[in-house]
Amino acid sequence: MKLLSLFALLLMVNAVAVRAQDAPKQGVSLPAGPGKELLQKVCSGCHGLENVVRARMTKQRWTTIVDDMISLGATANDSEAEQIVNYLAANFSKAKTEESKP
Repeated sequence: MKLLSLFALLLMVNAVAVRAQDAPKQGVSLPAGPGKELLQKVCSGCHGLENVVRARMTKQRWTTIVDDMISLGATANDSEAEQIVNYLAANFSKAKTEESKP
């Protein structure tokens, strides 16, 4: 099961990377906050941020994704990865989506 999930994640990352290379760079507006610049530097080296701003995940899930991206070649140390996860969880979480519903 874990292997299947990792394989699916790798396919998704590959598809995003190919699409990001083919498409012109588009500016994505990110909310201000600690970790924003780090996210842009580390993550946009391999893919666009369009899917990041659409995603809504728990902090635990963001941690898994960031760890997976680092294992695939993203360059961030533990402290930087934690900052990125905290930024993502603060701005792109399921809880954030629930707060915005009427």
